[in-house]
Amino acid sequence: MLKKSTYYIVLLILPLIYLITGLSFERARYAKDPDYIYLMNALNITNGKAVGHIDNPGTTVMETGAVVLWIAHLFDFSTEDDLQTSVLEKPDHYLRHIQSLFVILNAILFFLIGLIVISKTRIIWYGIILQLTPFFSTNVLDHTWTKVSPEPLLLLTCTLLVIILVIFYYSNNKKHIRYLIWFSFLSGFGLATKATFLPVIIIPFIVLPGMKRKILYLLGMAVSFFVFTSPAIPEYKYMFRWFYRLTTHTGIYGHGKQGFIDVDIYLKNVYSIFQNNQVFTIILVLAILTIILILILPVLRKKYLKTAQFMMLYTLILSQIIGILIVAKHYHANHYLLPELSLSGASLFFMFINIQTFLNPKIINRIIAPVLVIALLIFIPFWQIPFLKQANRGYHITNIEHDTVFRMINTKFNDYTRVYCYPNSLNKFSALKFGNVYTKGKNLLALKTIYPNTYFYDLGSDLFYNWNAETILEDIVANHGKKIVVLAKPLDENEIVKTVNNGFPIRQIYSGRVQAIYEMDTVEIETILNRLSLSPVFEIAFNADTLNAEKTHFLSDGHLFGRADTQSDEEARSGKYSVKLDKDRSFALDYSLENLAPDNRYRISIWRYADNNNGHLVVAAEQSSLFYRSVYDFLKTDSAGWKLLNIYFTVPDNLKDNRLKVYLWNTSSSTIYFDDLVITKLHK
Repeated sequence: MLKKSTYYIVLLILPLIYLITGLSFERARYAKDPDYIYLMNALNITNGKAVGHIDNPGTTVMETGAVVLWIAHLFDFSTEDDLQTSVLEKPDHYLRHIQSLFVILNAILFFLIGLIVISKTRIIWYGIILQLTPFFSTNVLDHTWTKVSPEPLLLLTCTLLVIILVIFYYSNNKKHIRYLIWFSFLSGFGLATKATFLPVIIIPFIVLPGMKRKILYLLGMAVSFFVFTSPAIPEYKYMFRWFYRLTTHTGIYGHGKQGFIDVDIYLKNVYSIFQNNQVFTIILVLAILTIILILILPVLRKKYLKTAQFMMLYTLILSQIIGILIVAKHYHANHYLLPELSLSGASLFFMFINIQTFLNPKIINRIIAPVLVIALLIFIPFWQIPFLKQANRGYHITNIEHDTVFRMINTKFNDYTRVYCYPNSLNKFSALKFGNVYTKGKNLLALKTIYPNTYFYDLGSDLFYNWNAETILEDIVANHGKKIVVLAKPLDENEIVKTVNNGFPIRQIYSGRVQAIYEMDTVEIETILNRLSLSPVFEIAFNADTLNAEKTHFLSDGHLFGRADTQSDEEARSGKYSVKLDKDRSFALDYSLENLAPDNRYRISIWRYADNNNGHLVVAAEQSSLFYRSVYDFLKTDSAGWKLLNIYFTVPDNLKDNRLKVYLWNTSSSTIYFDDLVITKLHK
């Protein structure tokens, strides 16, 4: 019989391996998806704002992240910056803190589950079986060691659930209210973390005694879910619309044709799930065979069918099977199975508990269990370590390459304007832009303040952006000169040719595994510089000072602009008046741009005065499906705080009446002022 202190030492081994390896494991810095989605939304919460990402829902990750950001910033005595500025300047530093916390919490729970199982069973092998659970899958280890995402919290939640199930199973009073509270709280937390937790909620529902407790459990879970998703309350309608589309469409993320499943794809996905998770599959098959054995043998069925140990194993298997069937609908990544994978150790544990009731317990506990554990301890390193080494090396190489690229940029191209291919480049700025999109732009003003001259190039649409504000290469060159360096993924020959043909001549300077550097060809760019020296084809300038004789419209250069009742003398950038939009007046100008021809190029700009980005400049066809462009992000700010909005567009071929409407739109109830509209027809 082992001493108690020896138990502790043995039970510390696997949690320490998980902890030390997890904290030292490499992770790709500036990996946009999903890390920066959760980081930026955690920042939203610290700023008292609603979150913008609700797909998982994932709010528990954001809430945990917000607490970590606040504490880490509180004890960061190296900076005097406010929390938002500090996080946006050192985003990966804060991500590492969040990720480390997840690893530490999971390691603590693995130690705790071992202690609890041994205290209940007096068999150390059972404690080790449950501690081995995360090591059954390299996917579980990779995601919980390297990602700030729902997966580490799902592992934590499932581990806590198993702990409660073990305590509940050995309890003499299963009707105690604490189990109802624990199960309700944990299930709501799990659902708020990720919808893939849904199959797990049936476990407490089945094992709790009495219909009254089952109903109270569901009500308590709903309350818990509401509490943990409270930062997403303004987005509830989009959340439920998202899940509705997932249910009613056969494609990934609610895309594809309408329907519940595509049978051919579905069956292939089920096969892939079992093929890609061999340890999980073996344990599930053994557990199912145990259930079948009890069901088909009359002597066992009569004696064990309604026992607590049978119900535990049955509900665990049922939950895992339902999880497989749900995930198979849209299976394209293994981490969606993490709740099912996280219950494998519990299935194995309760399989042994069931078997030892009708076989000799000494044989099970002293021979079969230790042999299985020793076999797993030998098999798992042999099977998993090569993959983990390869993954760790991949992350390490990626980080080394990132540092190499930016050393080169900072030394050889320090005086160049930088353009980041988006989303296909691995760097802090692309990651921040990506994360900010999933906050619904709620950190945009701070990003533009900290990094004002940051430009992106969208290879798919051939558009340039200053953060979210669209611009064109001519204007970048006019403002910053023709020395431009581009950071991107390694582009193939066709992509380079496409970029050059679309008016952005680049040549390769460096190409690595995931990063590449391109320089704008200053010889080829001369045609753009020549265009800059030409006067516009024509230009219409507007300010809000002059009205027509009837006082119904603004009048400028003989052109009429709608809604003279929006004229205001409260603010003005030039002259005495501006256009004022508020809760009573949402639209203004309503100018028709006529006699348009396909491929005509236009720039429309206006200055906005407001403390938010709710004022939009819009260009649209009468039939908006033919053409619609709206901008809210600004390119620059003048000394008085007015911000410049620009729309660039090329007239489409399918425009029916050769006319577009230009107007202003206030999407909020706040007051916004506009002045100095300029419509410019550019040279081709």
